[in-house]
This record gives sequence, structure tokens and C-alpha cells, in this order.
Amino acid sequence: MSSNIANTFDENAGAQHGNERAVAAPTLILLGGGNKTKLEGLATRLRSENAGRQIEIIRKEYSYADFMSRVRERLRSLPHPSEVVYACEDLGREPYFSITRLSLLRRCPCRCRLIDSRGGDMRLGWADFLLSDCPALAIELALSAISVVSVRLRARSLMKSAPTRRKLREFNRVAYLRTDLWFNVRAGGSVGHIAGVAAAMRRLGHQVFFISSSELATVDAKRAPIYVIEPNPAFRNLPELPAIAYNSRFNAAAAKILQKESPDLLYQRYGLSNLSGVHLSRKFGIPLVLEYSGSEVWASEHWGRPLKLGKLSLDVETANFRHADLIVVVSDPLREELVNRGVDPGKILVHPNGVDPGIYDPAATTARARELRARMGLHKKTVAGFIGTFGKWHGIDVLARVIAMVGKAGKLPDWHFLLIGDGPLMPDARRIIADAGAAERVTFTGLVPQLEGPAHLAACDVLLSPHVPNPDGSRFFGSPTKLFEYMATGKPIIASDLEQIGEVMRNSFSLDELATGAKNANGKIGVLVKPGDEDDLLKAMELLDGLRHLWPDLGRNARREALTKYTWDSNVKQVMAALKGRCSESGD
Repeated sequence: MSSNIANTFDENAGAQHGNERAVAAPTLILLGGGNKTKLEGLATRLRSENAGRQIEIIRKEYSYADFMSRVRERLRSLPHPSEVVYACEDLGREPYFSITRLSLLRRCPCRCRLIDSRGGDMRLGWADFLLSDCPALAIELALSAISVVSVRLRARSLMKSAPTRRKLREFNRVAYLRTDLWFNVRAGGSVGHIAGVAAAMRRLGHQVFFISSSELATVDAKRAPIYVIEPNPAFRNLPELPAIAYNSRFNAAAAKILQKESPDLLYQRYGLSNLSGVHLSRKFGIPLVLEYSGSEVWASEHWGRPLKLGKLSLDVETANFRHADLIVVVSDPLREELVNRGVDPGKILVHPNGVDPGIYDPAATTARARELRARMGLHKKTVAGFIGTFGKWHGIDVLARVIAMVGKAGKLPDWHFLLIGDGPLMPDARRIIADAGAAERVTFTGLVPQLEGPAHLAACDVLLSPHVPNPDGSRFFGSPTKLFEYMATGKPIIASDLEQIGEVMRNSFSLDELATGAKNANGKIGVLVKPGDEDDLLKAMELLDGLRHLWPDLGRNARREALTKYTWDSNVKQVMAALKGRCSESGD
């Protein structure tokens, strides 16, 4: 092979996992901890250094435990690799660094080496691990214990102390706090939300600056300065503890920034186990708006792995709710959750997510959309699109099975599916589609930068939002940002009739209405289907395919609805109005 790769374990060859065919030449295995583009760059570098050796890539996708399991399986099936290389974006910030080093030392029957995209390169041996990693792990464990005790005591104290009420004032200068420890996030609902709210604040006359754990994609740092407070690299091997330890580091550094900038308002996007907004609000007497999109404890239990320190994280959530001046939630089920947890209903504002209609303006993205369709060979296709982070709530597995049904039955012959993004269920979606022999009906783009999202959506003819109910039977609390982006893009939408999605899309066709052969759109904006029902989703596609004369009006109606009700400007106006209502002249 010209690329000199034996088996590539990435999103383009996930189906090959477990292939144990013999490898003739000495094999170098590259374990990927970086994003796809940078990992490929590191692979190219290794090929140039190791002519004549085959290279396998095992890409770390989303679950560290799953990644290490795959590594163990492959090393067992290929007992004589010449070298194992662990590659990542930055060795200085790689999570589970010492744990990974220990795992490689225990399981690799050959030389081990660690490299990163910044030029870092180190050999791995037991002596080095014992002299450097063991003491570091001991120190990290001790400091983590101190952090846990400190945050637990602080949370319990705040849960007992009375909240204060702030004086009414003009909120001209806003400090936006972003405290979660997700790094290099270039796309997704949270990215669009942060950029959308900040841009709307500026348009409405507010000055905004960020205090954040990392740089922020799509935020113009010249118009909204970003102060970055990086977490302590000493905390990176034990799950949950880096977020807890980040409290003290963020509080100390942010306090100096706030003294310099003198904001009128703190606006925090809640992050796991973080009390910084409450701490700084009380320290400086500044009102706090808390943006809450759902419990991290619940999400970890139902969409990931249960938190070991879940009780502490719940206490931190409760302390935040008690002391925030206003809590902004995106749906009624979230409001219901907070009220059930004892939060004053008067401090809760429900406002769905939104969209920047200028960014998702069809007229502004037409040329780029044409280029994308031509490059992907889609100019003669009817393109059905999905964009997302492939989370368990997105229904991408349902969509994948529908695509498999389409492929097997030869239905909708001119339809092609453009799946935009990346995430935990990407490998499953690929496998379902490949096993059905339908891979030629699908283009997986992988992760695209947030600012490229509008053109990719504009390259589609129909847009899909196949969300599924919560696994525990509780109310679906999401407000999918993609839904409002779809609407603003001006394309017909097929969506799940699920909680807020169904409410926003209420003025849509049912399958029964479509089956009668509608002659005009009558103001409707899309089609609603039963959540998680593959037959319903497929039927909606087939019926809509036969009613193409409706598509232009459906798209125009959807965009009009988005611009009227669901812009970020509308969101921010309501937040500021509600906050002024909460603050009183008699405050302290």
C-alpha cells in the first residue's frame, strides 16, 4: 500500500477492529490521543522516520476505557510490534497521562515512545516512570483530597447561608465565566451557544469579556477579550478531580481580573463541580446569572459513566442554584427539575436555545454550499443532512438504521445522507451502515469547524433531527441548537415530536396529513415523527420526497419562525429584563 498502513483503526476503518491478519513487516503501532488531522500529521512524520515498517493507527475516540481495551486486544493479537508510539496534541496537558504510561509499560512487549504535535518526544521506561510519575501521582492524590474536602465544606456552607439580593443597576459590562475543562472544542451546541450569547450581548450594547479555561472557537477576541486560566497540569490522572481542583485556581486568578475589569454582571455557563460564579459574585457584590443546561450528574449516569463523587457534584449544583440571582434554563423540564429541587420559581427563566440568523443566512452560504456539493460529488443528489456531536440523545443510531433500510431496499434512489460532525456514536453509526451495504449512500464529514457548519447545512436539501427520549423515562430536557440552525437555514425539516422539539415544530405536518397529498404548505415548517420510530422516519422521507413542491415554502416558513422567535438577541433581551426584575433598589 502506498500509505504504508496495515490496518487503520479510525473512523474510516472502524469495521476492521479485531482484524488479526498476519503482518509481514515489523509493525509500529501509533496510538492516537489527538484530533484526526493532527494525528494524521504525526503518522506522516513517523512514516518518514520509519521507511519499510507498517504503521497501524488506533485512534482514541471518546471513552478512555474503551480505547485502552482496544489497545490491549490489538497487542494480544499482534505480539511482536517493533515499537508502540502514543501520540497526542500536547503531552503537557494530556489527561490520564501517568495512567496511560503505566498501561503501556505493563502491556507493550517492545519499546514505547510518546510524541505530540508540538514536537515533544520522549522514550518510556520503568525507571523514568518510578522516578517521575509515581511521586507525581502521590502528590496529585494528596492535593486532590485537600481540594475535595475544601469544595465539600464550601458547598455545604453555601447551602446553609442565605442568598443576597443585588442592587438594581445597568448591566453594561459583563464577565462571561466558562469553567468546564473541555479543550479544543471547535464545534457543537455549546460552542454556538457561547458565541451566540456573547455576540448578542455586544449587539445590544453590552461590553463582554471572557474568563475561560481555554481559548474559545468562534469568539472574536478583539471584540470580546478572553482571559485564559489554564488548569493546573498536576491534576490530570484521576477522573472528576481536575474539575474540583480547578475551583481554587480559577477563583484566585479570576479575582485579580475582576478587580481590573470591574464588571457589572457575572454570567456563568455552569461547569461540573464548580462554585466560582457564586464565590466571585459574593466576593465582589456582583449579580450572577447562571446558565444551566442539565445536571452533569444525571448526564454521567445515563449517557456515560456514573460519577464517583456524584453527591459532591449535586451539592455544588444546589449551592449554585441557591445563590445565583437568575437561573436561565432552556426548557420547561429543566425548570420543573429545579423547582422540585427547591429552587425559587421566581428566579428561573425559561428560554429555548437560539440562532444567529446572519450566520445561518441562506443567501450568504449559497456559493460555499455549491462548492461543497461539487467537492463531495453531490450535485445530482437529494441530500438529507444531520449535524451534531453524535451523542446518545441525538438519535444517530436510529438514523443509521433507517439509512440501512433505505440501502437494503433500494428506496429513495437519488437520496444521499450527509452526516456532519463526530462523537461517541460515530463508530456505531458507521458499522450499522457498512453492515447493511449502504456506505455509498452516506458521506461522513467528520468534525467541521463551527463556522463551516452553516455552509454544510446549506448544502443539504432536507435536514433531520431524529432525537430520542431519555433512557430512564424522564422528560427530555434538551433544546437542540441544531433545530434553530436548521430553521434559519431555510430547508424543510423532519424532526422528532419530543418535548420542546415538538413544541417549536408544532406548526408542522403529521404523517397522516402528508399522506393525503398536501397541495400547499399552509404556513407549516416541517414534518413531525414519533421519536425513535424508524418506520415513521423512513415514511416521512418517502412522503416528503413525493411532495417536493412544498419544500421552498417549508424552508421559508421555518426561517421566518426562527427570526421571529428564536434569535440570540431575543434570548439576551429576556435575560437582562428578568435580571433587572430580580434585583431591587433595597438590595445590599
